[in-house]
Amino acid sequence: MEGRGRSHPSEPLNFPFTGLIKCGECGMMISAEQHLKYYKSSDIGQRFVYYRCSKKNKLIKCGQRFISESAIIPQLNDHIQKVSLSTSDHQWFMNKLNTDEHQQRSEVLVIVQEFKKDLLNINEKLNKLLDSYLGNVVSREDYLNRKEKFMSEKKSIEQRISTLELFPNKWLEPMREFFDTALEANKIASDNINLFQKREFLKKTGSNLTLKDRIVDWHLPDQWAALSRRPISRNRVEMAGFEPASENTLKQIFSEG
Repeated sequence: MEGRGRSHPSEPLNFPFTGLIKCGECGMMISAEQHLKYYKSSDIGQRFVYYRCSKKNKLIKCGQRFISESAIIPQLNDHIQKVSLSTSDHQWFMNKLNTDEHQQRSEVLVIVQEFKKDLLNINEKLNKLLDSYLGNVVSREDYLNRKEKFMSEKKSIEQRISTLELFPNKWLEPMREFFDTALEANKIASDNINLFQKREFLKKTGSNLTLKDRIVDWHLPDQWAALSRRPISRNRVEMAGFEPASENTLKQIFSEG
């Protein structure tokens, strides 16, 4: 077998975890290489993949050693499972979202009606202002200044009404997608054949992964961090008071997004 026992450089995308993890010591990206070992007795070759710091930072002498892909995978699986949702928990959250959607639509309708009353009030003020100007009660300068102020308030309210009517629950769809992704987590963590789906999941969650002393650590965006801190079972969720606190936390995160 040609090149047996030697490392074989390859394109980054040929390795599932390159371009995904940074060195925890020097901050450079983790690179990968493969080694092929040939066994004469069985006439079979075996492929081994190792990850290591690319050590491209000239200002820091990085002392991190390599780690085998087989040692990285269980660590990534453990991280992925921390943000997984069971089918029952996923359905519970979806039911909550549906309830919230109907409730918030009703609340938005009330708010829009109040804004429309404000518009009528501003239009009435504009008409009175115009009458005062035409009757020489106010000067032209005063008229224009007050009119500009009223028109600015009117435009602001119209924009709010438009936003509320078009996107009454703008946080709902990204939140549904979030829970759908979490539902797939356990399946992805359990599959050690298709490693690239682990990569895509970790990218989708926005995971900031670092490797130091052969330990893979991760830092999550707020919404995923909130989910990873939850109790595992739905019964414990309700007992621990998780539901109102964390659901509201997630709702706020997606609303701001």
